[in-house]
Amino acid sequence: MINNNFLKNYNFEKKNIYVFGGSGLIGSSISNLFLSLRSNLIILDKTNKNKNIKNTNNNFCRIDLKNLKKINFELIFKKYGKPDVMVNTSYPKDKNWAKCSFSSLKLK
Repeated sequence: MINNNFLKNYNFEKKNIYVFGGSGLIGSSISNLFLSLRSNLIILDKTNKNKNIKNTNNNFCRIDLKNLKKINFELIFKKYGKPDVMVNTSYPKDKNWAKCSFSSLKLK
């Protein structure tokens, strides 16, 4: 849990918060945190099936981060507004990811 003294230093109310992977395990917790701070949450993920996100009125944008070249961020920002904060909680799930270390990781 984040220390309340830390949160007092920042005002996230009505700020556009983009959470990549916001429907996942870690992402849903972070999404709920920003919702509790009255942020304008935008979840970017492949699916929107997470029932643990407390506010069902959140904005959801379906994207696949495996195809970055196909994502039109300009269009997304036009629809939801420019981001004030972007958080990446996405995790690429493919057969090679779990086998490599960060030092040998290749983006491809």
